[in-house]
Amino acid sequence: ITAGEWVQYDIPLSDFTASGMTLDQVIQMKFDGQGGTTPSDIYLDNIYFYRAAGSGGTAPTTSAPAPPARDAGDVISIFSDSYTNITGINFDPNWGQSGHMMVDAAYDPGDGNVALAYPNFNYQGTDFAGNAQDVSAMEFLHVDMWTANATDVKVTPINGSGAPTESLQGLLPITAGEWVQYDIPLSDFTASGMTLNQVVQMKFDGQGGTTPSDIYLDNIYFYRAAGSGGTAPTTSAPAPPARDAGDVISIFSDSYTNITGINFDPNWGQSGHMMVDAAYDPGDGNVALAYPNFNYQGTDFAGNAQDVSAMEFLHVDMWTANATDVKVTPINGSGAPTESLQGLLPITSGQWVQYDIPLSDFTASGMTLNQVVQMKFDGQGGTTPSDIYLDNIYFYRAAAGGGGGSNLAADGDFESGMANPWLLFQNGGTAAFDNTVNNGGTWSGRLATGGPSNPAFKQERIGASTVAATDVVQIQFDHIGSVVQPGAVFNVILFGEGSAGASFTHVFNPAPSLSGSWTTFTGTFTIPGGTDVSEGISFLIEAVCGGDAGCSVIANIDNVSVTLNP
Repeated sequence: ITAGEWVQYDIPLSDFTASGMTLDQVIQMKFDGQGGTTPSDIYLDNIYFYRAAGSGGTAPTTSAPAPPARDAGDVISIFSDSYTNITGINFDPNWGQSGHMMVDAAYDPGDGNVALAYPNFNYQGTDFAGNAQDVSAMEFLHVDMWTANATDVKVTPINGSGAPTESLQGLLPITAGEWVQYDIPLSDFTASGMTLNQVVQMKFDGQGGTTPSDIYLDNIYFYRAAGSGGTAPTTSAPAPPARDAGDVISIFSDSYTNITGINFDPNWGQSGHMMVDAAYDPGDGNVALAYPNFNYQGTDFAGNAQDVSAMEFLHVDMWTANATDVKVTPINGSGAPTESLQGLLPITSGQWVQYDIPLSDFTASGMTLNQVVQMKFDGQGGTTPSDIYLDNIYFYRAAAGGGGGSNLAADGDFESGMANPWLLFQNGGTAAFDNTVNNGGTWSGRLATGGPSNPAFKQERIGASTVAATDVVQIQFDHIGSVVQPGAVFNVILFGEGSAGASFTHVFNPAPSLSGSWTTFTGTFTIPGGTDVSEGISFLIEAVCGGDAGCSVIANIDNVSVTLNP
C-alpha cells in the first residue's frame, strides 16, 4: 500500500482457489480493512476479473451455427431460435443432478441468440411429459454443443412407453472451446429396442468423463430430410367402432349418419375460405375434410342445432404435415360463454391421430351444449397458414347411453397408445403406456415406483351431467405386478367434482392386491345424497412408496371401466 497515489493490483485467482473455494457462482465482493487502521478512507476503480488474451474461455462468446430452413412437418424442435419449439417444457426438473437450479435456458453468448447452459454438469434432464412427442417419423436428432472442460457427454430421448425407454448415445468427437454439431441417426437409439412414439423427456449424461463440467447446448431438434414426408394423407383415418344411433351425433364421417344442413365453409374471414374440400379422397374412397391454407375454420349448422349435452366425448381424427397448434370447440347458440377452445394434443406430423375430448373440458368453462350450432377449428396459436385434414368428427357416449350400466371411462384398454384422455403423473416414478404387457389388445398402463414416489393414472371430470347423488359408482380393471414391502401401497381413489371443487374423496379398501397373474379389481361406492357432482367424478390409480428402503410397486393395468349403477 502506497499512501497518496493509485496502486494497481493483479491477484491470481489461484490464490483464492488454493483454499478450496470455487468461483463458478460469485455473488458478492468484500473489502476488509480491520487488520489495520480503522476507520480509514479508500478509493477504488477498475475492479474486474480477466484472463490473458487468447488463453481460451470457459463459456462461448458466439452463437452456434444457424440450422438450415426446414418445413415445419420435417422438424420437431425442443430448443432452438430457428424453429418453433414445442410447448410445456421444464428445462430443469429435479432429478438429483449436481447442476439443479443452475440451468440457464436464456444464456446469451453476446449476440442475442440464446443457448441452454448447464453449469456444474454431471447429468441433466428436460421434461415435457405433458406434451409427449411422437418422433418416430423423424430420422435424426440434432444437437450443437460447446464446452471447455467436458470429456464425455451422451444423450438420449426418453420414451413414455415400451422397454427400454432410453438408449444413451455419445456426442463424438468433443472439441474444447468451439461449437460442434452432431446429427445422430434415430436408428442408433431404436437399435436397442426402444420406441420413439411417445418421447416425454431428454437426458444428457456426462458421468463417463470429467464431472462436474460446463456444457452449452443449442438447436436440439428431431428432423427428417426434406421431402421424406408427404404433405397430404394417402390413407384414410381409422374406421371408428360401430355405435348405436342414439349414442352418436355425427358431423362428418363415412361410418355414421351425419346431421343435415351443414355448411362446411361459411365465410368467417379465414385464410382458407373457398379452398375447403369436404370430399378429399386420400386414395381409397373414404373421404376426408381438407382445410388447406388453414388459420381457422368454421362449420355451420345453425338451421339444425344439436343438443349434445347427453353425449360424453367429442371425437376428431386429424392428419397434418405442418400444423403445430390446433384447437377445437363446439359453439352453442345460447348461454355464456358460447365456446371453449381445447387443444388437439399431441400433434404428430404425417399420420392420422385420434382425439377423444371429454365434453366436460368444454363445459368446465361454464358453456352449455344444449344448442350447438357451429364448430370451430383454430390454428392461430401455431404455424399459419398450414394444411390439416379431418375425419370422423362426432359426439358420442359410451354404449348404453349414460345412466345405469354406462361406462364413463374412455380408452380404458389403452389402445390409443397415447396420454389422452388419460393424465399421467410421474411424481418421481414412471407412469407410461406399455405395449409389451397387456390383457387383450396391444397396450396397457404401467406404473413403477422409483424410491419415494407415487406415479399415477387419472381421468378427470367424467360423467358431468350424467352422474348424480345416490348413484353407485363401480370401478373395475385388470392388474398384474409385484409389491415389495415395507411402505408399498397400490391405491384406487374416487373424487366427486362439484362447482366448488372436490365434493368427496373415497379411497377403496380393500385395495387391489398385485400378483404375477392378471386379476380383476372391483370396487363400488355410493355417492352420498345431497353431494354436488355437477362436474362429474374423477378417479386415480396410483403406486406409492414412502421412504422405506427396498420399497417397490410395479403394476400394469388394463380394461379399466367406470360404471354407474351396475
